[in-house]
Amino acid sequence: MSELRLAHETRRACFCALTVAVATGEGEISARRIAAAVLRDAAVRAVCDVGGISVEELTALVDDQGERSFQQVLTSIEESLAAREESFGSSSHINSIQPLPLSSNMKKAFEAMADRGPFGGHLAQ
Repeated sequence: MSELRLAHETRRACFCALTVAVATGEGEISARRIAAAVLRDAAVRAVCDVGGISVEELTALVDDQGERSFQQVLTSIEESLAAREESFGSSSHINSIQPLPLSSNMKKAFEAMADRGPFGGHLAQ
């Protein structure tokens, strides 16, 4: 696989997905978690709007997790960090997260994107 360089927004989405996966005790970062994180990005939401795609409906399809929904878990994490006077993505927060592997489907997807070049602005050029 060629070296994969992710755009800032995609790196942030992957970190959010990792954080949620760790908080819920998942063993890997799933495509669903990354998709839920990417759908929070303003640029992705704008593209969906232009294409007539409902972000809310799409989010429901990829993140139907009930009480463990991406947004609910992320909100809980942010509240916990704020209570400790830390911020999401701070050095101390990043250092506290144990890395998890990507799911096999996500590995394949990132490999395919890297082999084909920049994809939708989410791979750095």
